[in-house]
Amino acid sequence: SVHGEQALKPLDEERVPIWRIDKQWRAEDEEYDAIVFEDAVEQREARDAFLEAHEDYRKDRRRREVFGHGVSDEALVEAYVAYYELSTKGFRQERFLRDNEDYYNEVWLGILGNQEIGFDKIPTVEFEETLIEYERLDLGADRYNFRGDNLDFDAEGVRLGKWKPFQERKVKQKAEVEPRPKTKEPELPKVEEAPTTRSGQLEELERRRRELQR
Repeated sequence: SVHGEQALKPLDEERVPIWRIDKQWRAEDEEYDAIVFEDAVEQREARDAFLEAHEDYRKDRRRREVFGHGVSDEALVEAYVAYYELSTKGFRQERFLRDNEDYYNEVWLGILGNQEIGFDKIPTVEFEETLIEYERLDLGADRYNFRGDNLDFDAEGVRLGKWKPFQERKVKQKAEVEPRPKTKEPELPKVEEAPTTRSGQLEELERRRRELQR
């Protein structure tokens, strides 16, 4: 019979860990699947909040995922879980892949078929933390001076291709301007004052009379 033929099929050992998780978390799976909204973003946020509140279930879901990809090595399985426990902000996940070569080569590249990562472009933790402080500053002189005060930070930024090396900027001194020589005001011609006394007036009249007789 068909039932008898199915009973004789060998047990798929690779599926056993998945079945165990299915059985253990059946109620949580149903509750998770029941979180449905018309808006896809709203649904994802609600499901993420549910997973955030159920840590053990969340991690076993990840284990079930990687079991489904055919990964059975415990170290690689736990590396898969640890990777997705990291925040997607910044370069935490990329640094994890860099520091876990076996997982990166065997699972990330080999099984999951992801693209290679240029690890030379991954910043240090210190740089990433300091960059937050740097980006709070106003553009221009404030940021440039900050790099000058933090040369390790500046050098890491150069390595990552973010900017050119810091150079001390020389402040140009104002040119000394020689005082302009004072120009002499032109002297106005002296105007002969008209005689004010009576004798002076008579002398003036006599002078004019002689000039007329010439």
